[in-house]
Amino acid sequence: MASPLHDSAGMSISRTSSTDQTTRRPVDDATTPPRDLGAQRNVQPHRDSQLTATDGFERSEATNRETPSIYRIAAAADNSLMHDGYYGGGPVSPDGVPQFYDPNTTSIDSIPAITPEGAEPNGATLYFINGIDTSPWLARDGAQRLANESGAQVRMIYNARRDVGSDILQSARDLYGPADGNPASATLGNMLYHKLKADQRVHLVGESQGAIIVRNGLELAAQRLRDDGMSADEVKERLGNVVVETYNGAVPGPPVPREIGGGTLFRRRGFIDGPTYIHYGNPRDEAVFARMGVGQWGGARFAGEGAVIRKISEGQRSRPIEAHLFRNIIDERVPWDQAVREGNVDIVKD
Repeated sequence: MASPLHDSAGMSISRTSSTDQTTRRPVDDATTPPRDLGAQRNVQPHRDSQLTATDGFERSEATNRETPSIYRIAAAADNSLMHDGYYGGGPVSPDGVPQFYDPNTTSIDSIPAITPEGAEPNGATLYFINGIDTSPWLARDGAQRLANESGAQVRMIYNARRDVGSDILQSARDLYGPADGNPASATLGNMLYHKLKADQRVHLVGESQGAIIVRNGLELAAQRLRDDGMSADEVKERLGNVVVETYNGAVPGPPVPREIGGGTLFRRRGFIDGPTYIHYGNPRDEAVFARMGVGQWGGARFAGEGAVIRKISEGQRSRPIEAHLFRNIIDERVPWDQAVREGNVDIVKD
């Protein structure tokens, strides 16, 4: 059984388990030992010819991939589709281009992290998933803001943009369709499966559509653990290794009339029980948090067992688009263990 969750300051909160909830191709188990939240793993080349796996990245002596290949984005924003579901990290290149890494050939913990500006990282590691209609540059900016605010090192799973209309349709499919329909969800699910199978700690941060991707990635990982023969209680206990933060997240989606699809095709799904959840949202974000997310009437029942919902209303950000932006809410973040101790809050800053 895993040890209690730890925050960056070394404080701990014990988790207790009860019962369950909710693919990708199984890979041999991860052989790295369990680690506390924020502990770094020094990736070493494997000296034997047997394949081992961490977060789904397989290596052997024959391939000898010690240094991940860097995939750079050209100036055109639509080239971001080349990197849909890729890992992102490290400093931008000298020509100002974010750096991305193929998850099929690279372990996420082997790539350089995005670190706080002007300060040493505090030892914690956060995995960031961006939201809708976000260019590689804006996604990288969001990860940098998260690193600055948290003091942690940050690595990204990039959710590529297309255009606003296409991204809205994709979000709808992510909400109501198969959990692995988005490349970023598939990448996250694969990473989570291997980390949870190895009983490792994981701290996820999803904003807007990124919250849907987090929900789906957790479902995919849980399903694979069940396919491995774990019981519902065992899966839930492993999910207790995960801390999730969402910012103006779009889960569970807007209410849907039961006549559509007989109430099954568009069935709303909340967050799976097991992880520690802290949901941040501005009620004046009427486009997403207040009408689609856990901030809507009755939305708390979809927030995940024991979830904390931190509502922060700000008058100067009263326009829905301004209220929704990640950069306008990330400065309200508090350490996750503090958020758990304080419980639900409703703060008005006019």
